[in-house]
Amino acid sequence: MTPDLYPVIEFHIPDFPARQIEQLGSKPKFWFEIRGQPNISGLFKQTRLHTGEAWAECVTAALAEHLGIPHARYELAIYRDEEPDGESTRGVIAWSFLEAGRYLVLGNEVLSAIVSGYPRSTGDARFKRIPAHTVECVLEQCSAVKPPPGWSAPDGVADGADVMVGYLLLDAWISNTDRHDENWGWTGKAGDDLRIAPTFDHSSSLGRNEADPARERRLVTRDPGDTVEAYALRAPSGLHTAADGRRLRAIEAFWRAAELRPTAARTWLSRLASLDPGIWRTELERVPPDWASPVARRFAIGILDATRKRLLVGGTKQ
Repeated sequence: MTPDLYPVIEFHIPDFPARQIEQLGSKPKFWFEIRGQPNISGLFKQTRLHTGEAWAECVTAALAEHLGIPHARYELAIYRDEEPDGESTRGVIAWSFLEAGRYLVLGNEVLSAIVSGYPRSTGDARFKRIPAHTVECVLEQCSAVKPPPGWSAPDGVADGADVMVGYLLLDAWISNTDRHDENWGWTGKAGDDLRIAPTFDHSSSLGRNEADPARERRLVTRDPGDTVEAYALRAPSGLHTAADGRRLRAIEAFWRAAELRPTAARTWLSRLASLDPGIWRTELERVPPDWASPVARRFAIGILDATRKRLLVGGTKQ
């Protein structure tokens, strides 16, 4: 049976009043509310041409759901200008995960307020290289906060640091290259009640930016340094080593977290091991055909197969 395709929301501002332009990040984006429902808001993010940023967000959210990891909710979207024949722009809607009265504090704000000498960074976060943004530092600070509100933590997951271990497992599985210090955070409210935020912003994953000819080559090559597996395991993280500030690969960041939080790591690895490979094949089949090519889907499946195998076997060497 063919699975249902991910829905595509088509809208324009008269239907969904704009709230504010979002300055953070490198792509045009704006917040909006659903008319008559002020407590429901979303962030429309325009995707760059010839990338799979939108479908990568939706597929990753679905995979996080299968793992039981708290995550932001995403939907494919087309924004049209106010004129009936106006231009349309493809993107993705990230629905707000903030409950009424809660606020978001991003990782760079968390660390600059707590860690001596940590830079409060600005500008395009994708290009930040902050050696002080280490696995050790992030887990230490996240140990002071609780899991997200309304989320039932599994056995072996006690605090925000244990939840972050799950986020790093997800990063390693999907080859997420963008876990910098503005792509995680805490939520709070009056009286504090600090919680780790659900994981969000996974558009730099699943090989979404590769051209189809490069994907095809890697899918069939016999060169061990150019295979899908080699590509997936090279994915850099936004985290660094405490020893020398070297930027870690995504899978290395998870294994370092596993050394620091072995019980949580075993919990998340057990969940990954329990998933049927048909799950991620089905999720990629749900992407509408005009949003992702067949080779892009095969390439993403190859990434997920290869990284899952390496995660479950253990080790980081290629």
